[in-house]
Amino acid sequence: MTTFVTVPGAWHGAWAVESFNDALRGLGYKALGLTMPSLAGVDRRGIPADVQAVSRALDSLSDDVVLVGHSYAGVVITQAGMHPSVRRLVYLAAFMPDLGQTASSLMSGEGVRNSGEATLQPVMRRSVDPDMVELNPDLAGAALYGDCPASEQAAAISQLKPHVRAVFGQAPQMVAWKTKPSTFVICNQDRAIPPSLQREMAQRATTRVELKSGHSPFMSMPGTLADALVG
Repeated sequence: MTTFVTVPGAWHGAWAVESFNDALRGLGYKALGLTMPSLAGVDRRGIPADVQAVSRALDSLSDDVVLVGHSYAGVVITQAGMHPSVRRLVYLAAFMPDLGQTASSLMSGEGVRNSGEATLQPVMRRSVDPDMVELNPDLAGAALYGDCPASEQAAAISQLKPHVRAVFGQAPQMVAWKTKPSTFVICNQDRAIPPSLQREMAQRATTRVELKSGHSPFMSMPGTLADALVG
């Protein structure tokens, strides 16, 4: 039996991938969403704490695992994917770093600067707590959920929480995609991580899938996303 374990991106908890998990279960798979301890500053160590949390969850499973990382969580699964239960990695509009690379360094590359594509930077702002970063709720809908109905955007925005700022400057200590099969899901309508950067990182993956989707297909097209990953 295969279990899909999904790690949502920054500012999101397991609630974000419930529809996607329901779609996977409808196709006969087990599915689990995780909430990272770096969310809301539960653990301020950042990526080390998140990797530990994923590893503990994987320790509790007896099945083969497809480990899915969305957005920032691509950095997490790059290291946590070394767990022996993981059979495949899925980078969902996610950062796919090599050793020494961080989410911030990948987003600050010359290609992104010259692309003219929208990014999440204008939406991010320092929280009252200097260790945390939050999103401007007036701008988050278009950036993250542009292809979702307005009611779904509002519901999602209401559940976003500040995230530990350190995660964006931390690099993985191990790189699982160098030894394990991986799939990169390119979201070609993304306004958070530029599609051009996604395509560049996707060259590292074993296989690639492209969706006509914004940054959060687990909300806007959960069934289509599930079909793409199990097909």
